[in-house]
Amino acid sequence: MPVKATLKYHVPGLGELKSDLYENSSKAYNLLKENGHIDRLKDIDQLGVIRNVYEGAHHSRWEYVMMQLGILHRLNTTDLDLGFKPSKGTGLNSNVSIGNNKPTYFEIIQMWILLLNMGHLPGTFSSEKALIKCIKEDSKLQKSVYDSLPSEDTKKYFKKIMEKESIYEFHKVLSFFYLSKYKEKYTESDPDLIEYLIKILEYNCVGAHVIDKFHEYDESDKIAFERARNHLKQIFSKVRQISYLYLDSKYGPTPFSFELETVLINLPEYVNNLFVDGDSYIAQSINDFDKLLSATIYLSEDSLQAHGLHVRKTFDHIKDQCSEGSIYDSDLLLEFLKEDINFQYKSNCLDCLDKNTKIKFSINVSVKNLSCYGNEKYDKDFDDIFNFDYENSLNTKYGIKDCLVSVEPSIKHDTFNIAFSFFKNCTTAKRFEILGEFMGDLIRLEELVHKKEIQDVNGFEKIYSKFILYSLTQICKSDCIFKYNNFDILDLPCIGSFNSTQTSEKLMEFLERSTLKSSSREHELRSLGNALQEINHNGPILIWPNQIKVLDRKRNELTDIDGIGFGYKDKKLYLLIIEAKKQKIGGIGDAKKQLLLNINEKLKVNCNGMNLKEEDIKTTDKSVYCYIPINGEVS
Repeated sequence: MPVKATLKYHVPGLGELKSDLYENSSKAYNLLKENGHIDRLKDIDQLGVIRNVYEGAHHSRWEYVMMQLGILHRLNTTDLDLGFKPSKGTGLNSNVSIGNNKPTYFEIIQMWILLLNMGHLPGTFSSEKALIKCIKEDSKLQKSVYDSLPSEDTKKYFKKIMEKESIYEFHKVLSFFYLSKYKEKYTESDPDLIEYLIKILEYNCVGAHVIDKFHEYDESDKIAFERARNHLKQIFSKVRQISYLYLDSKYGPTPFSFELETVLINLPEYVNNLFVDGDSYIAQSINDFDKLLSATIYLSEDSLQAHGLHVRKTFDHIKDQCSEGSIYDSDLLLEFLKEDINFQYKSNCLDCLDKNTKIKFSINVSVKNLSCYGNEKYDKDFDDIFNFDYENSLNTKYGIKDCLVSVEPSIKHDTFNIAFSFFKNCTTAKRFEILGEFMGDLIRLEELVHKKEIQDVNGFEKIYSKFILYSLTQICKSDCIFKYNNFDILDLPCIGSFNSTQTSEKLMEFLERSTLKSSSREHELRSLGNALQEINHNGPILIWPNQIKVLDRKRNELTDIDGIGFGYKDKKLYLLIIEAKKQKIGGIGDAKKQLLLNINEKLKVNCNGMNLKEEDIKTTDKSVYCYIPINGEVS
């Protein structure tokens, strides 16, 4: 194949990467360049709004595109004079008939890289989520996009994306939209170009049936075509993954980096382990590294907050345009989408948030055997729970001017994250009310997941433990550090429910089955159970059996908390805290003194300026407790 163009790009740590473009891929590149998409990709930050959080992550989406093209070039290199040789086993030199043409698989992946990145907006997934939300809520806008798509297959694909709220796939819909809108422009110069490129994209997004004369083949051939397509998508996926892991780890705040240099130099030796065998140790290690970057960069607390703020701002801007009727026409919508200022994201967007109140809760899903569980059922169950409506309901319930809640899945849908933060102008009383509501919603969420009988879900124990410590930092005026006692590791779980009596019964049941050896800890936990019986609380309540150490900023131990719980009712957040002394003489008196000292001086719990008094402390079976409405009068 004659080379039509050669692209070059210098990547830090790797040097110059190049990519030879042939007949088909060069046409795709020229289309992007002529319509301003190449220049736009050079201006768009690869990590979108995350650039606002990690300023050094300033690599562009074009750098990411060139990384993919460069790695692909090394896989199928023509630079024989430099000592490189094509890698065997990829099948990239095979071809397939699409759109009355016969591109090689190598060219198809080149076109996928170019055409799919064309669909990204400034702010990437954050801007695209805002647009999806608007399209879902506005039937006229939805119709404008739907009617502009080029085929029934792409329209079905659009419906599927909207139904699943797939923010990580929506840029593909925009690529189809752009191509469809450019069709008239190329009617004379290259009348078949747009239809051909649409078919190439459909081969990625829709299926192998877009192959020329597909219906004339027998079933065995059709299966073979689909298998070849899946193999091609696997290579494409791994090229993408290697590219973003290398760049994002180099520019982002992670203590590890992906040393791609060795891989590129010895690429033929790694082909099977990287691009063919998805279960190889190398492939699994790369997937683990992907999870690390997902947790520490892509879906970190700060990243999710920046993402949520940008989604809100962009959603409101698009809604304003809809109210004016200025983007219902598809030509005007095209202009709107291509105007970068409509998706402006480079700002100090986190300044309005109270940085001391940010927290992220993660629910992890490990479906070991999807063939048994049913991939469709798994997707539907989680789509029914973690969706735009759920996120909207939480923000509306708590107050959109008081706090920010972002609900985001990981790209592989194996982790679902809820990020939370208060705005600086949220009052103290309102914060405690929201904390109580939030606690109740977390408990309801766990009940819903169990009700749907979703398998292999974990994370609620960690969510509850984080919530307990987080709430303590919010209600205490002292500058303390709270941590669980590492030597107090129990087999007792955190318990969340809507009735203190039931919570007590569950605690006692777990305690009976426990391997707990310490008689003093058992006494403290039974005291917690007795206190739960006596307070007769109806409403959300959360208790954590593990002992909590309280430290000052120099890591000196101030005190410990024997048993703790939070309750919520009548728009008030309550703190249940016990102190148990297992001694025959003076135990109750000593326990009262310690509880008063902890509440009033060590923790300085916010009770509207009022100190806890001895007469407000309750006694139960050689222990004492108090049940305090936070920011209110002592109960």
